[in-house]
Amino acid sequence: MHAGPQRDDIWRILGASAGRKHSYLAEWVATGPELEPRVRQDWGLDEIGEQLADNTGISAEAWNDLAQAFIDALGEEHIRRSGR
Repeated sequence: MHAGPQRDDIWRILGASAGRKHSYLAEWVATGPELEPRVRQDWGLDEIGEQLADNTGISAEAWNDLAQAFIDALGEEHIRRSGR
């Protein structure tokens, strides 16, 4: 992955997740100029955490920490929260 001001591929990488065969839990979907995360299964966050832990050997808590770090790095000005 090339990330940074000179070459930022994060949009392409996240946007391609919708077409990945092995991304069975979630995907990023382009909605106009934004990327929206979507859960592919009808599961709650606890069930998704269990699936991630079972399939990767990495705890649900560690996945939550990673997601929170990602959100924190984006900054509130780049986040649109559901229901707001």
